Amino acid sequence: MVQNTSSESKNLGGRPPEFDREAVLSAAVFAFWTSGSKATTVGDLEEATGVDRSTLYKSFGGKSGLYESAADTYIAMASEQLFSKLHDGTDGVEDVLAFIDTLDGSYRAGQPRGCYIVNDMGSVGEYDATHRYFDLLRTGFASALRRAVDRGQLAADVVERRAEFLTAAFVGINLTHRNMADPEAAHRLMAGVRAEVDSWR
Repeated sequence: MVQNTSSESKNLGGRPPEFDREAVLSAAVFAFWTSGSKATTVGDLEEATGVDRSTLYKSFGGKSGLYESAADTYIAMASEQLFSKLHDGTDGVEDVLAFIDTLDGSYRAGQPRGCYIVNDMGSVGEYDATHRYFDLLRTGFASALRRAVDRGQLAADVVERRAEFLTAAFVGINLTHRNMADPEAAHRLMAGVRAEVDSWR
């Protein structure tokens, strides 16, 4: 938990007390990701971040503003840890398989279920983050599949269709992982998609 420093530094001139913004956002990501935006209260966020609600309002504009900032943090994290395999890989189909294996490993590592962005689709008005996330996912798959074309693994005319298929598949897998009582259902779906992608080589 991030420690609130307000007891040590006075809030002079209306200036919010100092705190570790990156740590607060990381804690907020975990809180929203675990419970969802609607179920996460300001009290939950105070407890998760160690920052009082007055400071959260002054620094982030309250719960909705903190959700948006945390969404930016989550997308940056996903871009570095997950989507980079699609956008910056070197081996086409193998890059898609590496993405699948990384995602499957993250599920098994005990992170919150599903995806921060996908979990809250339709329940928050934060469309910009949703659009950016989907664009990173779809264009990442398309980039990897175009590299597969360059390596002679795929025909060029299937790239867009298969990129859309993979985007839809992983939105569905994330929702399954979030909402099914049996998390192994998501792993079975992922194994099926992995086998399909492996057959493309």
